[in-house]
Amino acid sequence: MATDTYSEPHLKYIKLAADSIEDLRKIDVYRVLNAAAEDNMQTVIANYIKEKRSDLTTEIIEPRRDLKEAA
Repeated sequence: MATDTYSEPHLKYIKLAADSIEDLRKIDVYRVLNAAAEDNMQTVIANYIKEKRSDLTTEIIEPRRDLKEAA
């Protein structure tokens, strides 16, 4: 059985917006990354989303830029 590189902690953030990574919508990426940033997990979650959902890459880049500017 293959083990997910990111194990279970990433699910906490994905579940804020969707039942699974497959159900994550573009409009929810910012909320997920914002919540992950509060716990210093933003990079891990961003990498997980990019790995599993390459179609959301643009939605990852823009919110991360915004969150860095707000810090």
